[in-house]
Amino acid sequence: MTKKSEYPPQGGECWICCSVFISLLLVVLSAVTMIYGTVIVYIPSLQVLNSDLKNGFVCTTMSSQMNLRGAENCQGWSTCEEWCLGVSPESCNHLQVSVRTNGATIQPLSCQDVTNHTCQTLHDLTEVDCKQYVANEEALGKRCAHYDEVVLSCEAGICKNISAIYQCSYQSKLDDIKKAQNGDGECSCVKCRQPNGGRYLGKCHPLIEYCLSDEGRQNGTSAAVCQEKGCFNCWNLCSAKKECFDMKVRSDSTLIGRDQFGRPLLKYYACIEGHCEEIYNLSCKRRCEDIKIDPSKTNYILLHGEKLFQARCSKIQVNETETLELKPDQLLVVTCSRTIVKDQAVIGEDCVNGTFLEERQPFNYSTLVHQFLSQVSKVGGIPSEIELIAKPSTRLQVNLEGCVNTLRDECVDFFSKFGQDGRNSTARSIFPCFYDTDSPARAVVDYNKDATFTFLVLFSTIPCAIFLLSCFYCCFCNKLVHVAEDGRLRLRFKGNYYSGIGRVNSHLKFDKRQ
Repeated sequence: MTKKSEYPPQGGECWICCSVFISLLLVVLSAVTMIYGTVIVYIPSLQVLNSDLKNGFVCTTMSSQMNLRGAENCQGWSTCEEWCLGVSPESCNHLQVSVRTNGATIQPLSCQDVTNHTCQTLHDLTEVDCKQYVANEEALGKRCAHYDEVVLSCEAGICKNISAIYQCSYQSKLDDIKKAQNGDGECSCVKCRQPNGGRYLGKCHPLIEYCLSDEGRQNGTSAAVCQEKGCFNCWNLCSAKKECFDMKVRSDSTLIGRDQFGRPLLKYYACIEGHCEEIYNLSCKRRCEDIKIDPSKTNYILLHGEKLFQARCSKIQVNETETLELKPDQLLVVTCSRTIVKDQAVIGEDCVNGTFLEERQPFNYSTLVHQFLSQVSKVGGIPSEIELIAKPSTRLQVNLEGCVNTLRDECVDFFSKFGQDGRNSTARSIFPCFYDTDSPARAVVDYNKDATFTFLVLFSTIPCAIFLLSCFYCCFCNKLVHVAEDGRLRLRFKGNYYSGIGRVNSHLKFDKRQ
């Protein structure tokens, strides 16, 4: 029979173990947080607090260079990177901007016939997956097979109809084939009336040109050989070279927009009745078919990005201090980076380049842009953009570091919003920015000293306080917690020992003779 222990096990010390574990865990986490915060919080915050950037400036994106490679191209800076600790000097994205001061505020008065138009861009065009639609018998599925008198941009069988926003002149690969060999065409394809040349293997058979000549038809032997060799017409030859496609054919609709190895590659095509030929050296004019401007009905036009507001107004107020009368036979055009619609009137903020156009006949959007750019001037209190320029070209960064740590694709949104540099005859990105005239090396979008100071204080005091309190608790436990001979924890205070069940013995007493 087992003898009952004089000192049974005593519980209640679990809370001591847990508190010690939690305090040690907090010590480690807070220490790591402070070390990590040194790189992503403390140093960048001190850099912001020691800088002197000022607001009241406006940036216009002049150049967008994406996915640069090499230290020579990156030059030690980047506009925006997703992870500051992972920034590499060998890869970067650059935005160059011009910096100017704010323009005028314009409020039109006594306006009638106010209209608002928005022009499409390439991003707005609907993508058509010709690989899928060609097998579809519905009306939507016949779209690719019936493209007629349009220009397409295609990549891996996915196409956009860019004729909706551009009017282009170009050179055609099919025309090049027809014009080769002094107008006889490549492989004398222009002379081929009954194509039966079989499969094209990358080059023409030397007999084809001879057979299509007058000499090749003179005797029966030559005629028999030529009949066997056959010939290619220009379309078949272009199709064999993967430069022309019949969108009614399943295989062609999957091959359009690929290189010679079958890899996706953006290419352009001119299509007539579903037959598309590759084109190059495009020269395009921007157009917006929904916009028709009649100077007899309109005397005020405001351009804001891809939007166009037009109205017939009696006068406009500039900066609430100057009033400019508008005559019925005048046409004032201004550009503004911000607009506010109020009481059926469009108030423009940061407006520049007020210009009276001399055009009196109805015209379209392309003519408007051309006339406006060629006649830019200064009207009344509306300044010209040139006289407001503080820096014609400088680098743009999302912040002073040129990187963010949110890991939420913030840079993707940044470049989408601020990366429009006017290519393809589109509007440039115009936006408020921060700039220091004494340090003109860069302009910054995200800059807030007050928020930075608040964040620095919180990120400094909270981890430090947790670290100090946890260390103090560990030292406190080192002095007061006692480990008994039975392996249990006791809290020692004024010579007495305590656990979760109250006052207990400090340890078991063992008979050394046993």
